[in-house]
Formats: sequence, C-alpha cells, structure tokens
Amino acid sequence: MVTPDVKRKAVTHACEAHGVSQRWACKALNVDRAIVRHPSIRPDDDPVLVSANLYRVALHRARKADAERIRRKLQWVLPG
Repeated sequence: MVTPDVKRKAVTHACEAHGVSQRWACKALNVDRAIVRHPSIRPDDDPVLVSANLYRVALHRARKADAERIRRKLQWVLPG
C-alpha cells in the first residue's frame, strides 16, 4: 500500500524530471489528481491526545458504571 504522500512525491518527480504536466503524470502513474492538488492539512495525531479525546467522549456517552471500567482500561494511555 502506497501512502498519498509517496504518490504526491512520485507525481512531482515525474513532472520535474520528465517535463510533463501534472495531469499526464497522474494518468501515467494511476494517481487521482485530487491527492496531488489537495494535500492533507490534518495535524499529526498525537496518541496521547487521541486517547484523551476518546476517553472524554466515552465518559460523556457512558453510564457511571461503565465510566469507571473505561477509565481503568485507558489508564495506561492517559497521562497522570
């Protein structure tokens, strides 16, 4: 499985090295042009922040008895 970042770099390389258009390079490499034209702007996922957000949502949606069980399961992931 090739990541979108690798596909983006391959298209850029094809354009620069061979002097072809972005459209042609995408077609030749079988890459969707949207991947090249619209790069991801998502911030890097910090595992601790993701776990903390999951914990917060789980507590909000859980009953009180389930909240303690969820807290114990996620205790090793969450900071002090």
